[in-house]
Amino acid sequence: MIDASSNMSCPCSPSILVLPFVCGQLSLIFEKKAYFQQLIMNEEHLLDEDEDEENDVTLVCSAADLVSVIATVHGREFASEAKIFIPHIMKYYRKTRTPMERSMSMGCLGEITAAIESNITEFTEAILPLAQKALCDHDDEVRSNAAFALGVLCEHTTVDLTQ
Repeated sequence: MIDASSNMSCPCSPSILVLPFVCGQLSLIFEKKAYFQQLIMNEEHLLDEDEDEENDVTLVCSAADLVSVIATVHGREFASEAKIFIPHIMKYYRKTRTPMERSMSMGCLGEITAAIESNITEFTEAILPLAQKALCDHDDEVRSNAAFALGVLCEHTTVDLTQ
């Protein structure tokens, strides 16, 4: 029997075998296309609008937490999956989003950056202005996560940011 916890990068590791499926399901959540999201949308408004929105925010933030954990576990090898998630996650930093969503966006971008290290370079030009903008957000947690995201971006990107 193989102990997957002893070597997560083993080619026969269960985490490697299920990663495409899990990432596909997470992507559907960010796109609001997951089966249960569609089911709720198709039902006669079973929940009032506030409850529905709160549930969706909680779901998306939980999905982002899982993306962060998967990125941390897989490290630099998560770079190809990061290309799928970064654009989705960046969309959650908008003025119209809740502080929780904006904070999640910055925190998750920081966690992905820390995990994939220099592989973040191709996203530097997209993440940098967004995180800089988030430093001026009215919410303390958003600003804190933006500072973290900027710090790890500066640490790992190969783009010269001194100019």
